[in-house]
Amino acid sequence: MKNLLRICALAFLMILGGQTAMAQSIKKATDKRPESIAKEKVANLTEQLNLDGDQQRTLFRAFVMDAKKKSSPAAIKTPKAASMKNGAKSLGLDATMKKTLTDDQYKKWLAMKKKQ
Repeated sequence: MKNLLRICALAFLMILGGQTAMAQSIKKATDKRPESIAKEKVANLTEQLNLDGDQQRTLFRAFVMDAKKKSSPAAIKTPKAASMKNGAKSLGLDATMKKTLTDDQYKKWLAMKKKQ
């Protein structure tokens, strides 16, 4: 009877540990999503460039599109064809930044980009 109780307790702990490990792997997978990458970039730029709400929304969309372009299988296989296909739909990231940011903000962003 004691052995049966120990086996049941051990099985319960193994199932509980498996669920915890699975939850951690799901968390790591969601950190690589284009939306989470864009959110981090916009938060960083907002802190450094004092972006307003409209600028934040525009840049968030631009960063999401850029991250999706970079992570798509077509972009990895044929970068030139993918950029031409997506370029017709939206502006490039640099053009969007220049259009959205003020002159001072754009100059600061270019300086930050060169440092990286």
